Amino acid sequence: MNKWLGFQPAQTGSKSRLIPVLAHVSVWAGLSVFFWTVANKDAFFSANWLIRMNLSLAVSAFLFYTNSLILIPRFLLRRKWLVYSVLVGLLIAFLIGCGFLIEDLFPEPLKARALAGSDPHRPGRPPVVFFGIFNSLMVLGISTSLTLIKTWYREEQNRLDAERQKLSGELLALRNQVHPHFFFNTLNNIHSLIDIDPERARLAVLELSKLMRYLLYESEGNRVPLEKEVAFLKNYLRLMRLRLTDEFPVSIRIPDEVSSGWISPMMFIPVVENVFKYGISYSDPGPVLIELKEEGDRVVLSTENPVFLRDREEDSREKIGLANVRRRLQLLYPGNHQLVIREENHRFYVKLAFPVERHG
Repeated sequence: MNKWLGFQPAQTGSKSRLIPVLAHVSVWAGLSVFFWTVANKDAFFSANWLIRMNLSLAVSAFLFYTNSLILIPRFLLRRKWLVYSVLVGLLIAFLIGCGFLIEDLFPEPLKARALAGSDPHRPGRPPVVFFGIFNSLMVLGISTSLTLIKTWYREEQNRLDAERQKLSGELLALRNQVHPHFFFNTLNNIHSLIDIDPERARLAVLELSKLMRYLLYESEGNRVPLEKEVAFLKNYLRLMRLRLTDEFPVSIRIPDEVSSGWISPMMFIPVVENVFKYGISYSDPGPVLIELKEEGDRVVLSTENPVFLRDREEDSREKIGLANVRRRLQLLYPGNHQLVIREENHRFYVKLAFPVERHG
């Protein structure tokens, strides 16, 4: 019974299950205390009246929970409206019958009846049938409304949980696309260095080990500190610079320190990776710019590189990498990000911006 009481989804904590139970008990106990207070303050309301009110309250509670626990889940929510209507009618008839029985067992004392008849300002007691119908409809209305609201809330929470699970799975799949692609490209770069400059290849392996350590042990969560992601980017850029000569026109502008905050991991690498994979040519070296900065509560990555003739397969791979970034941004920062991609005058420009989550 505890799972359905209240509007919170079922949780494992005993405290979360106890709170809605206490809320229901408090309401019924409060009504009983109210009747007791009225009976003690006004001689017109006798002890038998107090007993009748509390017994009627118990019958109302039976009607409330029978409707909420049994009739609504099994019939109303399953669109068995005729069966539900018949059973509700029987319940109302049962409550009215209980009213007659209670009236017979605990009749109004003669003194109270005399007071009711001698005082023109005190209305007579309404008929049991009228009271029973009115009370039943009121209790059923409250029970049905609360149960339907609770059911809607629970279904909405389940829908949101399913949506979060779906988004989480999609994000994981997107991140898993980045890692193999990243390692494949990096190993290709190291392989190209082995014959040309073994010493640089050795340094490249050391830098790669740092990157692997971060990917395996520090970036598996949903978010990482901004400073660690920037440090990872710097390590990656050092690794990429090993394959280039010191005279190659690559301008890297990354601050030595960044503010404290949290971002989703591996957001920068696909953009920067495209620069080195598709924007570098030894036969026609053109200026390359990679800049990272903070603007208010947002981090901004801008890249600029030459455009060279590529075959369709390479062009498709480049678009897949950027499409991956775009989809992750849509999932992680909906309506609160920027990804501008443009090509003009044989140069390729990318601007990536999204918020940094702050503490406090």
